[in-house]
Amino acid sequence: MRLLLLTFIALPLSGCTAYTTAQLHLTDQARKGVAIWTAREAVRDDTVRQAYAARRKALDAAFDADVRAQTTLDSAWVIESRRAYAVALSQLDQSESTELANNESARRDAAATDDALARLAWLLQIQADAQSSIDNVFTTPKGGTK
Repeated sequence: MRLLLLTFIALPLSGCTAYTTAQLHLTDQARKGVAIWTAREAVRDDTVRQAYAARRKALDAAFDADVRAQTTLDSAWVIESRRAYAVALSQLDQSESTELANNESARRDAAATDDALARLAWLLQIQADAQSSIDNVFTTPKGGTK
């Protein structure tokens, strides 16, 4: 009776190894996509840093040109120009930090997605191993292999 019960439980599971293997391969491909996503975020960070470095350099050049254009340096003009320059630098720093924080959020999402896919792959591997064991029980000839 026990053997009959085990057979009825295991019978629907046999033959599903190919399906589970296909799911495992699909999960692996999804993880590769997440790795590409993560790499793209790293490139995006470099691009943001380079863009803001160029903006700072342009701001420095503009400030230098303004100073050189002045024939006489009035103290009020120098103070006002320095304040404006400081505000512009602060705005650039804040904008850069915001963009990098957005990229960090995307990286955390990618890491969480990859973690979930890794757990799914682990569960699918357990399922594939169990199905393979069941398939072997039903396909191994009585008396063992010769």
